[in-house]
Amino acid sequence: MPASDFDFLDLRAGPRALAQLRERGIVPADVRAIPAAAGGPKGLALIPLDRRIAREWLPEMPRVELAGASIGAWRMAALAQPDAVAALDRLKRAYVRDQNYRRDPSPAEVGATIRAVARQVLAEGRLDVREGVSLDVLTSRARGPLAGRRGRRAFARAALTNAVARSRLAHHLERVVFHAGAPSTLDQPHDAFGIARVAIDASNVEDALTASGSIPIVSDPVEDIAVVMMTQLIAASPFHLPS
Repeated sequence: MPASDFDFLDLRAGPRALAQLRERGIVPADVRAIPAAAGGPKGLALIPLDRRIAREWLPEMPRVELAGASIGAWRMAALAQPDAVAALDRLKRAYVRDQNYRRDPSPAEVGATIRAVARQVLAEGRLDVREGVSLDVLTSRARGPLAGRRGRRAFARAALTNAVARSRLAHHLERVVFHAGAPSTLDQPHDAFGIARVAIDASNVEDALTASGSIPIVSDPVEDIAVVMMTQLIAASPFHLPS
């Protein structure tokens, strides 16, 4: 795939990477990580790209880390599976077909619907990760003033704190990464939110995907997730881990 095929793109890369792109383009073995952001239904527009990556690129990648939040986590959890195309198709159908709400749905109703969509990513309730793939599901856990308070006032206080300085938001949230598959590079804190790592297993995979897709205030948080701690580094999120 020569770089000339992408003349319509604005490529931004460091000197070494840019020189490589200009010389020989990019091949699957060059890709070490694929991040996927939150974004609601906008993520559906990327599923055709995910399908192509699953069919043509993943088989040629000896090692790759897939990391995402919200619908990005659902896409990456689908992409990580041995039959990624089938999992992506389940996600797309569930996202479009199963999200039916009343005019003014309760947080419990929205939370149950989010869980139903997240469940469809799994193959009969399981998450099997293909060899060489590392999967990271990013979530946030409430802490401090926000823990146990679901009202708008508590979230407004957190938003004001964030407006003053993002690092201060760590008083309200901590990052928790649920992991499966090959070893991950997301194992050290890089900001004030830190990082707590939890192994994905059959007891918590549905909860982890649901927590990543939860919407503060709009949906109920996910509480009392079963955890197998991988490290004791402290991190951030809107669900409750048992103490």
